[in-house]
Amino acid sequence: MFNFISILSDSVQVGHTFVISGYASEGADEFKILLSCGKVESANVALKISPNFSNKKILRSSHVSGSCMCEEDEENLTCDASMPLKTGDLFTFCILVGDDRFHVALNDEPYCTYKFQIPCNQIKSLIISGDIEALVKVNHIKSFPFTFPSIKS
Repeated sequence: MFNFISILSDSVQVGHTFVISGYASEGADEFKILLSCGKVESANVALKISPNFSNKKILRSSHVSGSCMCEEDEENLTCDASMPLKTGDLFTFCILVGDDRFHVALNDEPYCTYKFQIPCNQIKSLIISGDIEALVKVNHIKSFPFTFPSIKS
């Protein structure tokens, strides 16, 4: 079982983007991407994205005090509801932190939105676990309201 934990150095704010690329294991059942309020899977979770290959759905949810909140699989999709991932293939999730919701793109195509259940500034870590062969990229990009490179007057 693959397990990756990254403690974020800065508070998550509107405009931040997370980019996660990797390969789902051949014959994978599921994996999880968590924007978590702590460094263990039992901490509150602002966003859980869980591709489930056997159910052919990508579940999204939050977890507060051990309880699952607002689980979605077909709600708030911005594309066809069919499963866009295949085991063994490269995937790229791009998660943009919006004003009141996450905007998720999958393999460079808009996929869904998920309304905040926990304020985004409580997110402290990124946890990736499950049936993953390898991670290729994990980025936390602070794109807005920050400028890069910084502008000097």
